[in-house]
Amino acid sequence: GGRPILDFSLEAFSRAQAIDDIIIVVADDHRQRVADIVAERAYGKVSALVTGGVKRFDSTHAALTHLAGKDGHVLVHDAARPFLQQETISGCVEALQTFDAVATVVDSPDTIVMLDESRVSIERTLDRDSLRRLQTPQAFRLGVLAKAVDLARRDPELKSTDDFTLVQHYLPEASTTFIDGDARTFKVTTPEDLIIAEAFLAAGL
Repeated sequence: GGRPILDFSLEAFSRAQAIDDIIIVVADDHRQRVADIVAERAYGKVSALVTGGVKRFDSTHAALTHLAGKDGHVLVHDAARPFLQQETISGCVEALQTFDAVATVVDSPDTIVMLDESRVSIERTLDRDSLRRLQTPQAFRLGVLAKAVDLARRDPELKSTDDFTLVQHYLPEASTTFIDGDARTFKVTTPEDLIIAEAFLAAGL
């Protein structure tokens, strides 16, 4: 639609009354372009551009280092999910009044199977009723996420693709919950996803 994908997420969080501050974690190669987007659209809530890392975990750690010594609540979002809804943001913020960590999830419409070691046969079919797809934003009490990330950094066998599972794994005593996400908040990953995103825009979704 003639706009950088990042712009959609910045607009969503800028509009949200519950959001006070936005930190963008970005690769150095893209820093100037991101700074230009922020300046062009006058996103006043953006307080910092922080250099990210090789993996998602490294980027989360970079943001937490920037926030060291502070308290409060944080939402972590993938900029590759441009169609974030205000209801999702407010749902995350509301859930943090009760819980330490919150993940947004959506139902999986597909049948999911587990393959055997040969990768040519189905070992078992998973129960679709209990399956969910994790989305972002994920929301945390800042101290809880910081503690989980600190513990994870000491683990040489760390394997994680998202921050919520870090909290559940390293801080099993933390209170966690899930809220319903939105199918529109899909992750733009492939060229085909761009076609879907353009269709969403054309339909006013």
